Amino acid sequence: MKKNSPLQLTAVFMALLVMTIPFYTTDVYAQLSQTRAYGADQVDGYLRSREDTLYVTTFAQVSGDANISRNQVRLSGSSSTTGFQFKECAEGFCTFFQNLSAWSLSYPSHSMGVYLYSDAGAKVDDEIMTVTFDEQAPEVDSFSADPSRLGSGMDTILRYTVSDELPCSGIGFVEIYEQDTTSEPERVNLNTEDCEYSGEYTLDLSGYSEGEHTVFLKVYDRLGRQSSFEPAVFEIDLTPPQFTDAVVLDSEGEELIWISSDPVPATVRVDIAGDDLDESTVYADLSSIHEGMYLSEPPARCTSLINFTMCEWDVEVDIDSTTTPLFAVTASDLAANNASDTVSASTISMDVTGPEFTSIRTEKVLNTTSYLKASGNTLIAALAETGVGVDPEDVFLDLRGIGMGAAVAADNCSGNTCYWHDVYTNRPDGAVTISSSTLTRDRLGNPATVVYSTDMLVDITPPRLDSLDVTTIGGEEETFEGFTKKGDSYQIVAEVYEPTSLTAYGDFSAAITGASQVEPQYEETGNEYTLTWDTDPIDVSGYFEDYLDFTFTDFVGNTLDYMEYIEVYALDDDENPNYWTHSVVCSPKLVDRQITSLLNVKVFCYINLQPLAADAETISIDMGECTGVDINISAEDSNQTAGTDSMSYINDISLWNNQAGSTDPYLNIELKTADFRIDELRFNCPLSIMSRVGDTLPQYPETEDVEVTIGFYNMPLGELSEDVQAKIDDAKDDATSTVMEIIGLLEKLFYYAELICRVINVIHNVITIFQSVTMMVGKAEKVSSSVPPAYAKVHETRVLLCQGTEKAREGGKRAYKFGTKFCAFVNCKMGAYPPEEQKKGLAKWGNTLGGGGGIYNWMQESYPGVNVIDKWTGKSPAEYMNIKDSMVLSMLTFCIPGVIYNLNKYRQVQCLYAYCLQEYSQAGLPLSVCEDQKHYLTCKYIMGEVFNLIPFVAIFDHYTGLIKEALSDPFSMIGTGLGLLCNNYCEAPYEDLHSACAIVKIASLLGETVGDVINIIDTWELDRDYCELLDDDEGEDEGDWFGGIF
Repeated sequence: MKKNSPLQLTAVFMALLVMTIPFYTTDVYAQLSQTRAYGADQVDGYLRSREDTLYVTTFAQVSGDANISRNQVRLSGSSSTTGFQFKECAEGFCTFFQNLSAWSLSYPSHSMGVYLYSDAGAKVDDEIMTVTFDEQAPEVDSFSADPSRLGSGMDTILRYTVSDELPCSGIGFVEIYEQDTTSEPERVNLNTEDCEYSGEYTLDLSGYSEGEHTVFLKVYDRLGRQSSFEPAVFEIDLTPPQFTDAVVLDSEGEELIWISSDPVPATVRVDIAGDDLDESTVYADLSSIHEGMYLSEPPARCTSLINFTMCEWDVEVDIDSTTTPLFAVTASDLAANNASDTVSASTISMDVTGPEFTSIRTEKVLNTTSYLKASGNTLIAALAETGVGVDPEDVFLDLRGIGMGAAVAADNCSGNTCYWHDVYTNRPDGAVTISSSTLTRDRLGNPATVVYSTDMLVDITPPRLDSLDVTTIGGEEETFEGFTKKGDSYQIVAEVYEPTSLTAYGDFSAAITGASQVEPQYEETGNEYTLTWDTDPIDVSGYFEDYLDFTFTDFVGNTLDYMEYIEVYALDDDENPNYWTHSVVCSPKLVDRQITSLLNVKVFCYINLQPLAADAETISIDMGECTGVDINISAEDSNQTAGTDSMSYINDISLWNNQAGSTDPYLNIELKTADFRIDELRFNCPLSIMSRVGDTLPQYPETEDVEVTIGFYNMPLGELSEDVQAKIDDAKDDATSTVMEIIGLLEKLFYYAELICRVINVIHNVITIFQSVTMMVGKAEKVSSSVPPAYAKVHETRVLLCQGTEKAREGGKRAYKFGTKFCAFVNCKMGAYPPEEQKKGLAKWGNTLGGGGGIYNWMQESYPGVNVIDKWTGKSPAEYMNIKDSMVLSMLTFCIPGVIYNLNKYRQVQCLYAYCLQEYSQAGLPLSVCEDQKHYLTCKYIMGEVFNLIPFVAIFDHYTGLIKEALSDPFSMIGTGLGLLCNNYCEAPYEDLHSACAIVKIASLLGETVGDVINIIDTWELDRDYCELLDDDEGEDEGDWFGGIF
C-alpha cells in the first residue's frame, strides 16, 4: 500500500478540526479578560500598605448570556464557590473594591482568584492574580556633578543612580531642585518597573554666578513614595591662577641673599595660589639671574600643597653685582583660566669680607667681668658680619687658657652671635684668658683676620651655708613645740656666705602642694646673706617623714644643695578625744584655819595623768578658767569676809610643771587672807591637753576636769570647829564612861588602903623607936647604977617605957600581922605560897589575886637569868619587880589592885588628852601636841611597862629607885649609911660606939616617921584627877597638868 504523504495528513487534520468547531463553540465560550488588581495608586499588582483599598476589574463573557450579573463574578482566595461578589457589572465589565484594614492578607505577597459562573451556577472560567505590598520608599544611591569645577561657558552633567528595595513597585520619576529644596523642581519621568535606575541630566549654567552651588535630587516610586533630598555640589571658577611669592634658595634650602664672585647653584621657587593648577602650563623667564633662561623654561617639579602649588627651577646664579631677581611666569588652571605676571625675589648682594669678633663673654657677667664655673658654662661671642653671615661649625675660639682646645667650634649661632655650651675648666679660682681663632670664616669662606682676646675669672667654689633653722609656726590650729602637723607653716632662716651674688630657692613640695621652687626674702650684709622663708600652710595629709630641699646658687652658677629632715604628724579629727584620766592629791591635805587669817596659805595639788593609750604623750597642757562650787554659809557665820563661791576664797591659781611630755602637772593655789568658817573649798580647773598618740596629733584638745577639794581643821583663833569639839567630846566620853567611873572608884578605895598601910607602917616605926629608946635608957640605967639618986629616976623611966612599949607591941602584934598581909595584897606583894604551905579558901585567893597568881611561880623557878640574880643578890627576880606599877605584870600575876591601878592610869591619860584638847583648842595651839602627849604617856605608863618582864631591867630599876629615894630623903640616906656603919661596931669592945650610932639611927628613924606622918596628912586628899577637871568647861585650873598624875 502506498504511504500517505504529508499533504494528505494535513488535509485530514483540517477536516477533523472543522467538524469539531461547532461542538467547542457551544461548550466553552465563556471567559474573563482584561483582569487587573491594584491599589489606590492604580499600579497593577501593587498595594501601598495593608490599609490600602483593593481594586479588581475584569471583563466577563459567557456565550448565550448577554447580561452578566455581579453574582456571577466572585473574588476569593480559593476555588470555592463562596467568595466576595463584585460590586457591579455593566455590559460585562465588572468592578470590585474593598478596604483592606479588615482583611488579613499574607505579606509581602498574596494570591487571589476571580471566578466566573454561569446562570446555572457552574464555574465557567477563572483567573488567578498576585498582589504585592510595597511599603519601602526609594533611595538616591548617588548624585554628582561632572565636572564639579567649571569655567566660563561650560555646562555640567548631573549623574544619578536611584533604587527601591524589594518588593518594589518600580521607579516613577525624579525631581531636580536647582536653587534649594523649596524651589520649583524639574521632573524627569521614568515610570519603569525596574527597581534600580541610573540616568543623567544636563544642567544649563547660564545665569549662574562664580562660586560654589548645590542642586538636590529626590526620587519617587510608582506608588508615590519619595526619598530624602540628596545634594550635588559644583563650583564655577572664573579666577585665573595668582603668583604669590618667589624666592631664590641656596643648596642648603636657605634663601640666597649673599653671593661671592663665583657662580652658585640655587633653586628658584614660585608659589601659585589655587588648588586646580594645570602644572603642564607653567613656564618662567629666569634670565635675570642666569643669561639665556627665558620664558620657555618649564619647572623641574611642582608640589601641590594646601590651597597653593609650589613650582621649582634648578639654576646656577651667575651675577657680577648686587641684583634683585625678576621672573616672568605664565600658568592656567583646570577651568582654563589663564594668568601671566612678573614676580620678584629678594635682592642678592655681593660679600667679599670675613667676620670680626667684637666681644667674648659668659652668661654670668658682674661689673663687666665674666665668670666661669667648673662646668656647664656658656660662652657668647658677638661678631661683626655685614654680609652672608656665619655657620657655627665655621666659628672658633682658642680655649687653651681654661684647659680646652685651641680651636673649639661654636655649638650654634643666632645671627652674628655664636654660643659655646657645656664649656668646662680645670683651672682654680682666678683669672684666665680666652681668644678668637683665625680659622673662623663666614658662609662664603671669607676668613677672620683679627684675633680678639678677653680676661675672665674662674669661680668654682659654691656658697657656704653657715646655719639653717626651721621653725614650725601654727596656722589656724595651735602649734606644739617639737611637733609639726597639717595646717602649720615653716619659718626658715638660713645664714649663707657668698662673695659674688646669691640666689636660692626651697623645694617644700614634700609637705606643701605646688611649693617646688620658693624664693626667700634676702637681707645682705657685705658677703653675708640672711635668707628667710615664710611658707604656706602644710596641706599634705597623714603622717610622713621627708626632706625640705634647698638650693643655693652663686652668681656663676655654683650650687650648694642641702636637705633638712622633717617629720609631719597626722591629724586626729576626733572632736572629743579621750587619751587621759587623772587623780589629784593636795598638800597639805588640810589647811589650818588659825593661820589663814594671818597669811596667804599656799596649797599644791599634784595631778597624776594616767594614759588610756599606751603611746600617748602630752605636748601641751594649759589650764582654763577655774569655776567654784557655791558654799552654804550658816547664819552664825554671816560675818564671813569672803563670798559664797569657792573661787572668791582663792587669790590665785597657776599651773606648774606643764611642759611637753609631763604627766605630773601641779596646781599652785594661793588662798586669800581670811577667816575660813567653812569645811572645804571645792572647785573645778579644766586642763586643755594636746597629745601625741603614735604618729598622730589632735586637731582638738582634750579637756580634763580636775576636781579639787581643800579641807580645813582647827578654827580661827578663839573658835572651835565642829570636828575639834567632836574630838573633845569623844575623848570625854571615852574617859568618863561607866566602866572608867567604876575603875576610878575602885582606885580611890585602893588609894585609901595604901594610906592605911602607910599609917600601920608609921605605928610600927613608932614602936621601934620606943624600943630603941628603952634600950638606950637601959644602957643609961646600967651606967647610973653607981649614983643611986640618978639610977632610981633612970630605972623608973626605963620601966615605964618598957611596959608601955610591950603593951603597944603586944597590942599591935595581931593587927600588924593582918596589916602586913593586907598591905602586901594592896601592893601586889603577896607572892605564891610554897607547895608545902598551900592554903585554901580566902587565904589562897588573897595570895592569888594579890600578886601571887599567874606566872609568879614560874618567875620564881624558871625565869630567864634567875640563877645569876640569886647568885649575885640572894633574892628571887620576882622580889625586885614592882608588879603593881606594870599593867603587863599585874595581868600576868593576876594582881587585881595592880590591874585597877594601871587601868586608872589609862583613864587619867584619856582624861588628860580630852583636857588638853579642850585647853589647847581654846588657846589656838596645835592639837598635835595633845596627840603626841597621849601617845607618849600611853607608851611610858601603860604599854612601856612590858620591859619590867626583863629581870635585869627590874634589878636596875630597883637599885635606881633606892638611889633616887636616898637623894630625895636626907634622913633616909643618913639612916641607911649609919646602918651599914654601925653593923661593924655591934660587938665588944665597941659597944659605946655602937650606942652612939644607935642614937643617930633613932633620930633618923624618927625623922622618917615624922616625914611619913606629914606626907600622910598632905596626901590624905587624892592627887589631881583630870577626869574631874573635864567638868570645868572654863578651864580655870591652869596648874601643872603632869603634877601628881602617876
